[in-house]
Amino acid sequence: MGQKVGGDADRGERLAKSLNEATQRFTRKGSVAREVFGDDFVDHFGGTRENEVRLFDEAVTDWEMKRYIETV
Repeated sequence: MGQKVGGDADRGERLAKSLNEATQRFTRKGSVAREVFGDDFVDHFGGTRENEVRLFDEAVTDWEMKRYIETV
């Protein structure tokens, strides 16, 4: 049997569950991304991801159209 490595305290930070959450973490003040890539890059790239989130949120899927067109 394998040896158990690490404990509850060694779990670290969980991964983001959405592009929006990942973008917020990426662009926050003091993030590792800012230390590694610099503010200019993070602000620019983060802005492109914020736009991607907006476009995704505005999109209407085929499932939504089929499901909810009946109520209109």
